[in-house]
Amino acid sequence: MPKTSPQVNDTLLKSLKPKESKYFVSDGENMLIEIRPNGKKSFILEYKSPATNKMTRITLGQYPMMSLK
Repeated sequence: MPKTSPQVNDTLLKSLKPKESKYFVSDGENMLIEIRPNGKKSFILEYKSPATNKMTRITLGQYPMMSLK
């Protein structure tokens, strides 16, 4: 059975607590939420560059300054 990821919504983002090291929560596609030990949460887009064929991560913004909409 395939592994399913939780639907990313405001309730999920508020419930994510910091740990000793940074960690990521995926939406199951290409978007990640990075949670740092200081409590900051960032939206990250992960994509494969067609030129280099390598995975690249781009930080889009921090939550709650940037909303899910």
